[in-house]
Amino acid sequence: MVAVKSPIVSVILPIFNAEKYLSVCIESVLNQTFQDFELILINDGSTDGSSVIIKKYEQLDKRVKVFNNDHNLGIIDTLNVGLRLAKGKYIARMDSDDICVEDRLKYQVDYLDEHEYIFLIGGSFYLIDENGLVLRT
Repeated sequence: MVAVKSPIVSVILPIFNAEKYLSVCIESVLNQTFQDFELILINDGSTDGSSVIIKKYEQLDKRVKVFNNDHNLGIIDTLNVGLRLAKGKYIARMDSDDICVEDRLKYQVDYLDEHEYIFLIGGSFYLIDENGLVLRT
């Protein structure tokens, strides 16, 4: 029997009616310079086109894992579902309207690996409008 290697990072992305920004969000994770991750997409009862978008990415990339809540649980319970499903050494959080800079995971993994006494990190962010214009840091 061949052992399946667990990813270093599990990216948990709860989704509820997020079709407007969802593709850009998912692409920003899939295009990371650090590639040893699983992307856990949890559809929390969306009624828009979100489910079509996430199914597309599940078919395109084996790192994408799609799960569907039977009904809308809300963000906290959906994140807890994601934590139970995660197989990675580290957990990264995303919201469905977030966009990762391309080296986010690399910087975070490197930092955590170099500082074993640290168990939680965050980062700064750019607040952007719907056209991608930076409003503030």
